[in-house]
Amino acid sequence: MKILYCKWKYKLHLKYLKYSSDDGRLQHVPEGLIVDTWKEMFKVFANEDFQVLYSTNTNNRASQIIITSTGPTPFAQVEHDMEEMQRIEKQPTNDNETGPTLDDVLKEVFGVRSGYACGKGLGYKASTRGMASGSRNEELNELRDKVARLNAHLKEQEQYNNEIAQLNA
Repeated sequence: MKILYCKWKYKLHLKYLKYSSDDGRLQHVPEGLIVDTWKEMFKVFANEDFQVLYSTNTNNRASQIIITSTGPTPFAQVEHDMEEMQRIEKQPTNDNETGPTLDDVLKEVFGVRSGYACGKGLGYKASTRGMASGSRNEELNELRDKVARLNAHLKEQEQYNNEIAQLNA
């Protein structure tokens, strides 16, 4: 219940901040509130303690650098990966070389597994599939050539055997 109250109060505060004067705020009373309750909220939002808490929380939220949701990956792992990516991006390069691309950094930090690159979805999979089928086609063509050579050799062998059989007869 407390969470719902905090969310409701936050939405009211956003509505309060939208207008610079109390007259503007009174002209736009939030849905579900009566004017007297809205005026009482003015007192809450104008209170010095509330203002101090609001500015402190705003500054704290702005200074956070940790991602709030990482799924099953621990925060420490995410932080380590981010530091590793920044280290790779900041590595010095020769004058005529450009720095590593984002794709190169992602591949180095997270690796590529089964044609999937972190952050790219199936993008790499499609390109590697085409390469894989191309190499399969090459293998298939080589095998067909080998079969053709073996068939030709077999025909030569049969002709040789026939000639020997005729000579013996």
